Amino acid sequence: PLAMWGRLPLLTPLLLAVRNMSARWMRTLLTCLGIVLGVAVILAIAVSVIAIEEVRKLFSRAMASA
Repeated sequence: PLAMWGRLPLLTPLLLAVRNMSARWMRTLLTCLGIVLGVAVILAIAVSVIAIEEVRKLFSRAMASA
């Protein structure tokens, strides 16, 4: 692969990154896991905020009709 880098200078960073990720697969796996968990937490918070707001609206409508 080293000979290929001279002919494809724009792909050199990508090739280096892929080689680095395969050499450090545990770090790559943990990083991906962290990103997935972070996105899941943000989505869970967003969904819970929306759900709480809907419950508040439901109770306010119920109190208004009582």
